[in-house]
Amino acid sequence: MNTRSHLDAILMNPGPPALYQLNTDRKYIDGNQKKVRRWTYGKRDKNKQNKVILMVGETGAGKTALINTMINYLLGVKFENEEFYQITEEDDDIEESLTQTSAITVYEVFVEENPTSLTIIDTPGYANTEGYEKDREISEYLITLFSDEDGIHYIDAVCFVMKATQNRLSGKELYTFHSVLSLFGRDIENNIVFLFTHSDGRHARDALSAIKKAQIPCRRDGKKQPVHFLFNNQQKEKRDKQCESVLNSAWEMGEESMSEFLTLLEERNRKSLQMTLDVLKERRGLEACVSNLKERISEEEVKMKELTGIQEAIKQHRDKIQKCENFQFTVRTSVKEKVSTDDEWWWSRNQTCCNVCEENCHKKCWEEPSNCEVMKKNHCTVCTGKCHYSEHVRENKKYVVKTKTITMTFHELKLEYERTGEKPKTNFDKKIYENISNEHERNKKESENKTEIEEKLVRDLEKIKNEKSKLLHEAYIIIVSLSEIALKADSAFTLQHLDFLIPRLKEEGKDEWMKNLEDLRKTGEEQKNKGALHHVMDFTGKKLNRFDNHVAAATTSSIHHHRRKSMDEPPEIITGVTRLKDEFIELYEKDHPQLQQCTEGLHQIIKTFENGCRFATEGSRIAGWAGIGGGAAIAAGLAFAPFTVGAFFAAVVVVLVFAIMTFISARCISVNCSSEKKRQMTGLRKGIESELKEFQDKITPMAEKMKDILERTEKILGEQDATWIEDVTELTRQVSETMILISEVYGGFSFVFNMISSENTRTLDDMDKLAETPIDEEIDESEMDTKAGKFIVKMRKLINQLQNIVNDLEKTKDKLAVY
Repeated sequence: MNTRSHLDAILMNPGPPALYQLNTDRKYIDGNQKKVRRWTYGKRDKNKQNKVILMVGETGAGKTALINTMINYLLGVKFENEEFYQITEEDDDIEESLTQTSAITVYEVFVEENPTSLTIIDTPGYANTEGYEKDREISEYLITLFSDEDGIHYIDAVCFVMKATQNRLSGKELYTFHSVLSLFGRDIENNIVFLFTHSDGRHARDALSAIKKAQIPCRRDGKKQPVHFLFNNQQKEKRDKQCESVLNSAWEMGEESMSEFLTLLEERNRKSLQMTLDVLKERRGLEACVSNLKERISEEEVKMKELTGIQEAIKQHRDKIQKCENFQFTVRTSVKEKVSTDDEWWWSRNQTCCNVCEENCHKKCWEEPSNCEVMKKNHCTVCTGKCHYSEHVRENKKYVVKTKTITMTFHELKLEYERTGEKPKTNFDKKIYENISNEHERNKKESENKTEIEEKLVRDLEKIKNEKSKLLHEAYIIIVSLSEIALKADSAFTLQHLDFLIPRLKEEGKDEWMKNLEDLRKTGEEQKNKGALHHVMDFTGKKLNRFDNHVAAATTSSIHHHRRKSMDEPPEIITGVTRLKDEFIELYEKDHPQLQQCTEGLHQIIKTFENGCRFATEGSRIAGWAGIGGGAAIAAGLAFAPFTVGAFFAAVVVVLVFAIMTFISARCISVNCSSEKKRQMTGLRKGIESELKEFQDKITPMAEKMKDILERTEKILGEQDATWIEDVTELTRQVSETMILISEVYGGFSFVFNMISSENTRTLDDMDKLAETPIDEEIDESEMDTKAGKFIVKMRKLINQLQNIVNDLEKTKDKLAVY
């Protein structure tokens, strides 16, 4: 057997079949990270049709062997060539779970003889023993691959690889599907197909039934069955006479499946990966947001414990301070008391004493205080205060100094010290006083220091509370966004966070948001998601039951560097947009009722015009018939005048006079109707112009805010455009043109025969149709026969368009409110 290949390859095993390793040009898309690599075989030709497929599957499904089978088909290798080429480096003789690489590999194969080139994105096997964190890295690698300028930006097929013999999907398989489905945007559903390995060629009834039960979104054929292709992974098996026919059949089955698969890829079903990239970024943001939220909760719990300890310490210090201040001393103090002098000799009994200074100023005094010899210029020369004589008294009493034992608190002693300058009139144990004083001062300082710490902790907790609120709102916004763009909104990778987020929303009082997430959780907890949800919880080290605060607080983040700023925008953008958002909502709350009143006012103006038009038309018609009757009577009177004589003359005169008066009356009614029409026209124009001007004045500031927001970011409102002011201007122009139309109806005086014309009759018919139709319900303009009717229909339509703008404002406000 010839062991030399005509292809650029190295012989690895002589076989049969001879096993060759293709020589490839190898590069790394992510630079030094070396987790996203590109292996290219052959000379790149941009003129060739290139098909891009993504291969995903559980570890051990046979994905590696299937990739090599595809490459051999593209190279044109036949069974009888007794050779097999591989582009991968994994050794299938070793269990795949042990050889799994953590990198994403992009295989590009360009064969000169083949008009189609193939790009295969090989993802690492999911649900391996390395756990959830390793699987989550795959998302990060795909973001790099899909967003890099030199990466992949479109895809033709997403291929799920699973064994054909599988009759049910275990938790690990469901986890794998959810892992993959959670990566893509909803526009990829029709590009998902299944590749069944280890097939014996028969109908894969069991595998298809398992897919159906799991309700996996995918492309379906005319019979509503998932599109799938059968393969057998025995291409490298050693050949001998006994099993050659079996191996040949397996090879042919693979060739047939590859032919059908490439035919499918010929369809124009290529999809951009932009929405998928958005989903990947949102999921990364959700992971980082929830992780940061848990960090804040953990930090909050630590600070709450610290605050509790500080507050308890402050209480203890204050108790000790109080205890010190209430500490009682037994002290000896000198006090002055008045005592009687009756027991002394009678000439010595009288004393002049100062009641203010509590001193004896003059003994044996027989004069009144004003005449006492110790008084000079009405003031005492003896007492300490040199008090006025009126503060003195002469009586049979005198002051004496006595020593008493009393009880005083530390606080009272301290005040005496402060008052007397450390020269108190009391005697006490100075050592005990100093000890108590030191204890008091120490506890006071400790209390002050801890009070400062308490105040800082309270500020920190308030800051954490605000950060928690922002992160929680951000997580909700991401989940809402994913529900709109993700292929699987109720993916287990979203559901795993709901048990944590829902109680937090309840704490914030966000009842409506909480209900929305609860509804999503109910959908997700259906049987189709149970296995995957359990497996995700196992992989992430969580339980399926509700998160409590202790578990949440104990969880720490491993992706802190992915801290998500709101809407993936820089802080200065967030600040500016938030300010504009608040200004818009303030304008909306203030002016929205007036805008609603404007549209209602315009409807009322048109309704009034409609009633006026009916009245004027009916009046005109009545005047017309009256004029004709009067004219006919005049003609008859004149015709018979020559033949009337005697008694008939008076009757004819009466008829003539009545006829002339009737004709004049008809003329007056006609003039009045014409004047009424002109008045209505003037009022109509002024009313509409006034309401439209107010509408424009109110909506213009809101439109300007919206334009500013859209100039800064499109993340909030998506593709919504703030063109209200242009819309209102265009509607105003159309109203002006319509006003010109109706002015033609209201000309000058109508001649008698015009008054009873069919135009008036048709106008009244149109008014009847309009009266039967609700004002907010559109009528086809072709149903109206008169200009007045067409005018009212057109005006109703234009006013309803203004009402739609008012309704859109509310939707815009709701979107902004959750930013």
